[in-house]
Amino acid sequence: MTILGRGPLETAEAGFGLFGRKDEAGQVVLRSHSGRAYSFEVHPQEAVCDLVEVSAVYCYARAVPATSADASSTGLAIGYVGKTGDMGRQDAEHEARGDFAGYGFDIALILRIDEARMRADIKSDLIETFSPVLNDLLRSIECGEVS
Repeated sequence: MTILGRGPLETAEAGFGLFGRKDEAGQVVLRSHSGRAYSFEVHPQEAVCDLVEVSAVYCYARAVPATSADASSTGLAIGYVGKTGDMGRQDAEHEARGDFAGYGFDIALILRIDEARMRADIKSDLIETFSPVLNDLLRSIECGEVS
Protein backbone atom coordinates (compact mmCIF):
# COMPACT_ATOMS: atom_id res chain seq x y z
CA MET A 1 0.00 0.00 0.00
CA THR A 2 1.30 3.42 -0.90
CA ILE A 3 0.12 6.77 0.40
CA LEU A 4 0.10 9.47 -2.25
CA GLY A 5 -1.21 13.02 -2.41
CA ARG A 6 -1.12 15.62 0.30
CA GLY A 7 1.59 14.02 2.43
CA PRO A 8 2.11 11.24 4.91
CA LEU A 9 0.12 10.64 8.06
CA GLU A 10 1.46 12.97 10.70
CA THR A 11 1.86 12.09 14.36
CA ALA A 12 -0.12 14.49 16.49
CA GLU A 13 -0.05 14.90 20.25
CA ALA A 14 -3.46 13.27 20.70
CA GLY A 15 -2.98 10.53 18.11
CA PHE A 16 -2.55 10.76 14.37
CA GLY A 17 -3.59 13.73 12.27
CA LEU A 18 -4.55 13.44 8.65
CA PHE A 19 -3.08 15.98 6.28
CA GLY A 20 -4.04 18.80 8.63
CA ARG A 21 -7.51 19.60 7.25
CA LYS A 22 -10.88 17.88 7.29
CA ASP A 23 -11.74 18.78 3.68
CA GLU A 24 -8.59 17.45 2.03
CA ALA A 25 -8.24 13.83 1.02
CA GLY A 26 -5.04 12.06 0.11
CA GLN A 27 -4.82 8.78 -1.78
CA VAL A 28 -3.75 5.29 -0.79
CA VAL A 29 -3.35 2.26 -3.02
CA LEU A 30 -4.30 -1.12 -1.57
CA ARG A 31 -2.97 -4.19 -3.35
CA SER A 32 -4.79 -7.45 -2.84
CA HIS A 33 -3.49 -11.01 -2.94
CA SER A 34 -5.30 -11.37 -6.28
CA GLY A 35 -2.88 -8.78 -7.71
CA ARG A 36 -5.48 -6.07 -8.14
CA ALA A 37 -4.72 -2.53 -6.96
CA TYR A 38 -7.38 -0.13 -5.68
CA SER A 39 -6.85 3.61 -5.26
CA PHE A 40 -8.73 4.87 -2.20
CA GLU A 41 -9.38 8.41 -0.98
CA VAL A 42 -8.08 8.86 2.58
CA HIS A 43 -10.39 10.79 4.92
CA PRO A 44 -10.44 11.45 8.65
CA GLN A 45 -13.24 9.30 10.10
CA GLU A 46 -15.23 12.33 11.28
CA ALA A 47 -15.52 13.60 7.68
CA VAL A 48 -17.22 10.44 6.36
CA CYS A 49 -20.70 11.56 7.48
CA ASP A 50 -20.49 14.30 4.81
CA LEU A 51 -20.24 11.72 1.99
CA VAL A 52 -24.01 11.44 1.53
CA GLU A 53 -25.15 9.48 -1.54
CA VAL A 54 -21.60 8.32 -2.29
CA SER A 55 -21.56 4.68 -3.37
CA ALA A 56 -18.33 3.07 -2.22
CA VAL A 57 -16.21 0.29 -0.88
CA TYR A 58 -14.81 1.59 2.38
CA CYS A 59 -12.28 0.61 5.01
CA TYR A 60 -11.98 1.87 8.55
CA ALA A 61 -8.36 1.95 9.67
CA ARG A 62 -5.95 3.37 12.21
CA ALA A 63 -2.36 4.42 11.95
CA VAL A 64 0.22 1.99 13.36
CA PRO A 65 4.00 1.84 13.17
CA ALA A 66 4.97 0.43 9.77
CA THR A 67 6.54 -2.96 10.43
CA SER A 68 6.74 -6.31 8.74
CA ALA A 69 3.74 -7.36 10.86
CA ASP A 70 1.63 -4.59 9.26
CA ALA A 71 -0.29 -6.30 6.42
CA SER A 72 -0.39 -3.07 4.44
CA SER A 73 3.27 -2.25 5.17
CA THR A 74 2.54 1.48 5.28
CA GLY A 75 1.42 2.08 8.81
CA LEU A 76 -2.32 1.49 8.44
CA ALA A 77 -4.15 -1.31 10.21
CA ILE A 78 -7.30 -2.15 8.23
CA GLY A 79 -9.99 -2.94 10.81
CA TYR A 80 -13.15 -3.23 8.72
CA VAL A 81 -14.06 -3.41 5.03
CA GLY A 82 -17.58 -2.68 3.82
CA LYS A 83 -19.64 -1.57 0.84
CA THR A 84 -22.52 0.86 0.55
CA GLY A 85 -24.75 2.84 -1.76
CA ASP A 86 -24.70 5.82 0.66
CA MET A 87 -21.51 6.33 2.66
CA GLY A 88 -22.97 9.05 4.90
CA ARG A 89 -25.93 6.89 5.95
CA GLN A 90 -23.72 3.81 6.33
CA ASP A 91 -21.38 5.71 8.64
CA ALA A 92 -24.38 6.88 10.70
CA GLU A 93 -25.56 3.26 11.00
CA HIS A 94 -22.14 2.11 12.23
CA GLU A 95 -22.05 5.03 14.66
CA ALA A 96 -25.54 4.30 16.03
CA ARG A 97 -24.61 0.67 16.75
CA GLY A 98 -21.18 1.62 18.14
CA ASP A 99 -19.52 -0.89 15.80
CA PHE A 100 -16.07 0.69 16.05
CA ALA A 101 -16.15 2.19 19.55
CA GLY A 102 -12.89 1.70 21.39
CA TYR A 103 -10.87 0.47 18.40
CA GLY A 104 -9.29 3.79 17.47
CA PHE A 105 -10.25 3.67 13.80
CA ASP A 106 -9.80 7.31 12.89
CA ILE A 107 -9.16 6.96 9.16
CA ALA A 108 -11.63 6.03 6.43
CA LEU A 109 -10.52 4.81 3.03
CA ILE A 110 -13.16 5.44 0.34
CA LEU A 111 -13.26 3.87 -3.14
CA ARG A 112 -16.17 5.41 -5.05
CA ILE A 113 -17.92 2.77 -7.18
CA ASP A 114 -21.49 2.99 -8.45
CA GLU A 115 -21.95 -0.64 -9.50
CA ALA A 116 -23.14 -2.85 -6.60
CA ARG A 117 -21.66 -6.05 -8.03
CA MET A 118 -18.21 -4.48 -8.35
CA ARG A 119 -18.44 -3.23 -4.75
CA ALA A 120 -19.21 -6.76 -3.57
CA ASP A 121 -16.29 -8.26 -5.52
CA ILE A 122 -13.80 -5.67 -4.27
CA LYS A 123 -15.01 -6.00 -0.68
CA SER A 124 -14.51 -9.78 -0.81
CA ASP A 125 -11.06 -9.38 -2.38
CA LEU A 126 -9.94 -6.95 0.35
CA ILE A 127 -11.38 -9.04 3.20
CA GLU A 128 -9.52 -12.07 1.89
CA THR A 129 -6.30 -10.04 1.71
CA PHE A 130 -6.39 -8.09 4.98
CA SER A 131 -8.58 -10.31 7.24
CA PRO A 132 -9.99 -7.27 9.11
CA VAL A 133 -10.72 -8.16 12.72
CA LEU A 134 -14.08 -6.37 12.87
CA ASN A 135 -15.47 -8.12 9.81
CA ASP A 136 -15.16 -11.32 11.84
CA LEU A 137 -16.44 -9.81 15.08
CA LEU A 138 -19.45 -8.14 13.44
CA ARG A 139 -20.34 -11.12 11.24
CA SER A 140 -23.37 -11.97 13.41
CA ILE A 141 -24.88 -8.56 12.62
CA GLU A 142 -23.60 -8.47 9.04
CA CYS A 143 -23.85 -4.84 8.09
CA GLY A 144 -26.19 -4.50 5.17
CA GLU A 145 -25.41 -2.20 2.30
CA VAL A 146 -27.22 1.07 2.95
CA SER A 147 -28.46 2.82 -0.16
